[in-house]
Amino acid sequence: MRKNKFLSLYKFITFAISLMFWTRGSVFAADDPITVVDNLTNFIFSFVRAIGVIFTGFGVMQIGISIRSHDATQRTDGFLSVGGGIIMVFIQPILDIILK
Repeated sequence: MRKNKFLSLYKFITFAISLMFWTRGSVFAADDPITVVDNLTNFIFSFVRAIGVIFTGFGVMQIGISIRSHDATQRTDGFLSVGGGIIMVFIQPILDIILK
């Protein structure tokens, strides 16, 4: 019964994230080359951010399953996935802080 709930939640989250990609506005080239590079950079960072959200959600799911089954290795993998996902979500502000 719980597996169906996790599967339904996973399908909903996957659909929501794919919907975000489908509803993104078009990126048109401008006269200024800096604007073009900024648009491409924003697209790449939004893609990385979406992957980070997926990793974070997967890591939280792994932590929950590991607590139920008392599996320390899976718990460690879950915390690593959450940490990596959070870093991916906040990569643009991190790079702005480092480069300034």
